[in-house]
Amino acid sequence: VWYIYRREQADATWLKRGLLGMLRLAAFGVLLLMLFELDFVVDRRGLPYLLVLVDQSQSMSLGDRYVNRAEQARAEELGSVGGGERDQSGLPQRLAVARGILLRDDGAVLRRLADQYRLRVYAAGATTNLLAEMQDATAVRQGLEVLRRLEANSPETRLGDSVRRVLSELGGVPPAAVVIFTDGVLTEGTPWDEAARLARQKGVPLHFVGIGESRAALDLELRDLVADDVAFVGDIVRFEAKVVARGLEQPQQVKVQLLRQGEGIPLAEQTVQVRESDRPVSVQLRYEPKQEGDQVLVVQVQPVPRERDTANNSIRHPLTVRDQKLKVLLVDTFPRLEYRFLKHYLERDRTIDLRTVLVAADPQHPEQDRTALPTFPVSPEELNAFDAVILGDVSPLYFQPSQLEMLAKFVLEQAGGLVLIAGRQFMPMRWRDTPLDPLVPVDLQDASPSGGLRDPFRIRLTPEGESLPLFSFGRSLQESRSIWQSLPGHYWFLRVSKLKPGAIALAVHPTERGVSGPLPLIALQYAGAGKVLLMGVDSTWRWRDMARDRYFGRFWVQALRYVTRSRLLGLSRQAELTVDRTRYLLGQPVQLRVRVLDDSVLELASEGVMVTIQSAEALPVRLQLARDESLKGAAVFRGRWVPPAEGSYQVVLASPPVKGEAPRASFQVQAAPNEFRRVEMAERELQQAAAVSGGSFHRLANYEQLFDGLPTGRKVPLEVEPPVSLWDTWPMLLLFAALLTVEWALRKRWKML
Repeated sequence: VWYIYRREQADATWLKRGLLGMLRLAAFGVLLLMLFELDFVVDRRGLPYLLVLVDQSQSMSLGDRYVNRAEQARAEELGSVGGGERDQSGLPQRLAVARGILLRDDGAVLRRLADQYRLRVYAAGATTNLLAEMQDATAVRQGLEVLRRLEANSPETRLGDSVRRVLSELGGVPPAAVVIFTDGVLTEGTPWDEAARLARQKGVPLHFVGIGESRAALDLELRDLVADDVAFVGDIVRFEAKVVARGLEQPQQVKVQLLRQGEGIPLAEQTVQVRESDRPVSVQLRYEPKQEGDQVLVVQVQPVPRERDTANNSIRHPLTVRDQKLKVLLVDTFPRLEYRFLKHYLERDRTIDLRTVLVAADPQHPEQDRTALPTFPVSPEELNAFDAVILGDVSPLYFQPSQLEMLAKFVLEQAGGLVLIAGRQFMPMRWRDTPLDPLVPVDLQDASPSGGLRDPFRIRLTPEGESLPLFSFGRSLQESRSIWQSLPGHYWFLRVSKLKPGAIALAVHPTERGVSGPLPLIALQYAGAGKVLLMGVDSTWRWRDMARDRYFGRFWVQALRYVTRSRLLGLSRQAELTVDRTRYLLGQPVQLRVRVLDDSVLELASEGVMVTIQSAEALPVRLQLARDESLKGAAVFRGRWVPPAEGSYQVVLASPPVKGEAPRASFQVQAAPNEFRRVEMAERELQQAAAVSGGSFHRLANYEQLFDGLPTGRKVPLEVEPPVSLWDTWPMLLLFAALLTVEWALRKRWKML
C-alpha cells in the first residue's frame, strides 16, 4: 500500500495519499478479523483465595511457660479470649491461644481478611477439614462459632499432607497464601521441607504463626529416694535422693527441702547446682525426730520458672519413729578416761539402759555402782538381753571359752552390735586366734599400739564414713565436715596394716599409711546378722573440750544405734524392690532398684543381685543388678531394662534368697503417643519451610506483622458467558465494504483513478 501510493501522480498531496492508504489498510484489518473469526467473551473474576490452617493435634492441648515475659502475658490474654482452656499445669493451651488470635475483637482479623480475600479456614491434624468459607459478615459470624468449638483431639499431626491437599483442591487457581497456626511438630506424613518445595512450585508462600515455646521443656525430677522406714527418737535419719534437670540452658541453683506433710516449715534443706544433660545430682538431707509416732515426710525440689510439670518434683516417704531404750553392756579392765566419760554419759542418756563390768574393780564395786554387774553374762539368755556390747581394753583371758563363743554367736546369729575400743595392752592385739578374731574388721597379724605422740592428729573421714549417720554432727555434709575439722586431736592410735576382706574404713589417719592405703582408725565389719565397729583411738573424750557432750555423746549414741539397728527394728523385710514409676511408654528404660535391709543378706549379695522380669506375652528375663557405689551408707543395687513390647510386667527378686515372700514390683508399658514425644515448638523447621516457600514465620510477640505483609494474589475466575461472534455478521461485512467504497470515492474525486 505504501509503495503504490508513493508512485501516485505528483499533484496528490501526501496528506491525501496517507488517508487513502489508511483506509485500505483498515479494510485489510477487517478482513483479517473475519479470517481469524473474532468473538466477544465476558470473563467475571472475584477475590483471590487465602487459606488458614489451624492445628488441632493433641500437642496443641499443652501449655507453655515462655521465657519472654511479654510473650507469656500475650499468651495469657489470647488464651482467655480463645476459650480459657488450660493444661494440667494451669497454663493456657496452645489451641486456645491460636483461637484467641482469630476470635479477638469479635474476629477482627477474620473480618479484615474476608474483605480482601476469599477466605477458607481449615482444621488440620490427622485429616484436613474445611471449617468455614468466609465471604461476608454472616459467614464470618458462623465461622467464629465453629472455631470456638474446635478441640485439640487429633492423635496425629499431618500438616504437611494438609498443605499438599489444600493446594491441590483449588485446581489451577493457586491461593494468595497459606497461613498456618501450629506448634510445628509433625508426627506423620509429608515433612515441612517437602511441603514448602511444593508450595514454592505453585507460587504460594507459607506464613506461620508459631504457637508454643521453642526451647526444650524445662523439668526438674526428684528420684531414687533412699531413707529408713523406721527410726528412733534422737536418731539422725538420712534422706538421699537425686535431682535430674532437663531443658536448662545454663547451670542453676535449686533448693531441695524436707518437710512434714501438711506443714510448710522445712525440717532440712540443701541447695545444689543442676545442669542440663540428665546427669543426676545427689542430695543429702538429715532429720532428727524428736517424738515417736507415724509421720509422712516429703522431699521436694522447688520448681523453677517455665517448669511445666511439677508432679515429679516431690516424693512422699512414710516414717515410723520409736522411742525405745537401748540396752548396752560396757566392759573394760580399768576405769580409764574413755571408760569414765562414756559410762557417765550413757548413764545420763534417757535412751540408754546401761550396765557395766569393770574387770579390775574390787568385789564391792557392784554394790556401790547401780550400773555395775559382778561378772560378764554366763548364759546366752543373759547376754541376749542386751542389744550391744562395748569391749574396752580387756584381756580375752578374763572370759571363759564358752563366753567367747557365746559373744560371737550374739553378733553372728542374734544381730547384736559389738563395739571394740582399742587399748594399749589387750585390745585388739591379744584377741588374735580367739572366736572373736574373725569378727574384727582389721588384720591382727601385726596390730600394735603406736606409743605416745608429741603432736596431736585429727581423724579424717572417708566418703563411706561421711555417708553414715554416726558421723553426722551437723545438719548438712558441709557443716559436719567443718565440725570434724575443729574437733580436738588424738595422741595415740592403733597401728594396723590392712583391713580384712569386706570390712569398710570409716575414718583413717591423716598421714600414716597401711598396706593398701591410709591407715584405718575406725572400721566396720558386717558379721553374720550383726555389725562390729572397731575404734582405733581411745580418746574420743577429748571431743568434749569446749563442746561438752554435744559431739561426744551424739557420736556414741548414733554409733550404738547404727550397729544394733537390725536387731532393734526386728525387720521382717530383708530387702525391697522398686521401679522408678508404674507406667512407661514403649522405648523408655525401666530403672530397677533393690535395697538390702538385712545385713545378713548383704553378705550374699556381694556379687550383685538378680531379678526376674515376667510378662504374660514373653519368656522371663533375668537381669543382674550392680551395687550403687555412690550410696556408701546404703546397700542399693540398680539395673536398667528396656521393655521390648507393650503389656503388664512383674519384677521378682531371684537372688539372694530372703525370708518369706520375695520382694516384687509391677509396671505397665504402653505405646508412646507420638503427639507428646516432642512438646517444644519446632521453630527451626517452621522458619526453614517459610524461607523455602517465600513466606514468613512469626511468634506471638509479632504475629500482627503477618497480616500486614500478605500478598494481594491473583483474582479467581468466577464464570464465563457464552461467546458472541463478531466476524460472521452483516455489520462486519458492511464495514469492510464501506472502507473500500470510501477509498474508491475519494480516489475518484481527487482524480486518482
